[in-house]
Amino acid sequence: MVPDRPPDHALLSTVFETSPLAIVVVDRDGRIYLANAQAEKTLRLRRQDITRREYDAPEWTITDFQGRPFPADQLPFARVKRERAPVQSVRHAITDPDGTRVFLNINAAPLFDPQGELDGMVASLEDITGRVAADLALAESEAMLRSVFRAAPVGIGVVKSRMLTWTNHRLQQMVGYSEQELLGRSARMLYPSQEDFEYVGAEKYRQISIGGTGSVETRWLRQDGRIIDVLLSSTPIDLAHLERGVTFSALDITERKLMEERLRHSEKMEAVGQLAGGVAHDFNNQLAGIMGYADLLKEELGGNQALGGLIDGILTSVRRSAALTAQLLAFARKGKYLTVTVDVHRLVFEVVALLKHSISKSIRIRQMLVANPSTTRGDPSQLQNAILNLALNARDAMPDGGELTIETASVVVTDEPVADLVFPMAPGAYVRIDVTDTGCGIEPSLLGRIFEPFFTTKPEGKGTGMGLAAVYGSLRNHHGGIAVRSQRGRGTTFSLYVPSCPDDATPLAPALPEDQAAMLAGRHILFVDDEEPLRKLVIGMLAPMGCRISVCADGQEAIDLYRRSQGDIDVVVLDLVMPRMDGKTAYRALKQLDPAVKVLLLSGFSIDGDAQQLLEEGARGFLQKPFQKSELVEQLAGALRGLVPAKP
Repeated sequence: MVPDRPPDHALLSTVFETSPLAIVVVDRDGRIYLANAQAEKTLRLRRQDITRREYDAPEWTITDFQGRPFPADQLPFARVKRERAPVQSVRHAITDPDGTRVFLNINAAPLFDPQGELDGMVASLEDITGRVAADLALAESEAMLRSVFRAAPVGIGVVKSRMLTWTNHRLQQMVGYSEQELLGRSARMLYPSQEDFEYVGAEKYRQISIGGTGSVETRWLRQDGRIIDVLLSSTPIDLAHLERGVTFSALDITERKLMEERLRHSEKMEAVGQLAGGVAHDFNNQLAGIMGYADLLKEELGGNQALGGLIDGILTSVRRSAALTAQLLAFARKGKYLTVTVDVHRLVFEVVALLKHSISKSIRIRQMLVANPSTTRGDPSQLQNAILNLALNARDAMPDGGELTIETASVVVTDEPVADLVFPMAPGAYVRIDVTDTGCGIEPSLLGRIFEPFFTTKPEGKGTGMGLAAVYGSLRNHHGGIAVRSQRGRGTTFSLYVPSCPDDATPLAPALPEDQAAMLAGRHILFVDDEEPLRKLVIGMLAPMGCRISVCADGQEAIDLYRRSQGDIDVVVLDLVMPRMDGKTAYRALKQLDPAVKVLLLSGFSIDGDAQQLLEEGARGFLQKPFQKSELVEQLAGALRGLVPAKP
């Protein structure tokens, strides 16, 4: 056992000087009279400068770590004097006049003289400047991350063993739960089924095991019961220790998936429309032949009423077939022949007048027409058919009676999405036409298909499935839009949007009654169409009336013949859709040959408004296939109006 002995002053001096902590000794008046070598480094002063200062000397500014004045009664020497006991971990900063700042952690103990009076203090000063800077940087970084997480447009969270341990505000908004309702709960609460929950867990951790991250699309169940589509991306905090937790981001892709579905649907409808347009065009050519020959046959039969009745049946069937192809062309966006100023309110009045003859007395019709202006630019026949189709569907949805309401309003569409819109619509001013019934409504599962051609929910024989398809094509043709809202048992509202325009229409002059047959007698008619049966039919229609008929199979033949005729041709009947050279190109070439050429346009459909464009360029009229002899004669007479009748 080592015997007690007085302290070895040399030993104490060595310990004092070699201590890794700064040590200072303060006398009873608070003046520093002893400092070790480390104190010089810590306080950035030479030893002789340290020992000339009092502890709270004004040469250095004493503050707390945030830069505020440090309370004098909390300084180590003040506390040691007051408490006459050691003090631990007093923290403050010292700033020299040159701006040097040192953060200190101080432990101090009192010194007593032989009489037990306070004789001073010894203090160790730990320089924690680097540690404080690191802590401040960490706190700043954490504050920045919290700010980023708050501002992030995606939900962010942390799970441990699939228990939610942290979530940001956006995630709480996405699912409709508060932070308190989420934390400590299983993530199972976010999934509509156990199957979804298990699939996401298995797939996410499978991907993490392969590449370190996992991404999966799933569905979440909000607190209000609504299902949303979510893209989840997950990364473990420590890949080697998954039990430490996994961070994830959650992006609400509900609207994106809806837009993708609408785009797929639009592309499908576009493809079906192209097919429908081609079929309707070819079918119209065949119907034109059937209608024309039936018309000629009826003339030949004269007063034979029995056979005439059979031919009337043929003509009725052809007209119905033509109406169906017209709907197909409307869906295909190839049935718009005219672009004129149209008063929507006038169309509604006409539709209501038609309905009164075909609707049950148990259905009340209401009109609330407040749009101002109520005019648009388009094809009046096509727009009227769109409104009529919706009104007839509304009638059929109320077999036991109800209320049919047609309303109009002036609306401005912005970049904000319009609710329940079937296809995108450009911003601007629109006339909105609402057709509302109080009928049976539409099943939600069927809403995505109601505009498909030949799709119908009506019993067999009660509908072709082309009515809404035609409405769809008509509104796209007019650069408008359609929105649908429906509830089972509570009715349906279809909203049609057509671009608004001021009423600047110029009334058309009424046609003067004339002897059309006399006008055609002796005239030279050039008929241009790629269908040989139709060319023969027109010869059969017009030759008995004293017309001279020339026929061509395409636009190039027509141009060559017109050039050779040297002004002998009175009217050119020009089909718009032909091989080799189409009607649009041929018309413009004819106008170059003869600016005064009189052209009557003919087509089963109009491509991208070609008919309207050529009418504006000077074409004399338009005849839609299929047509009867009387319609052809009337249009030819209109094209010739104003010419001197030909001599016999």
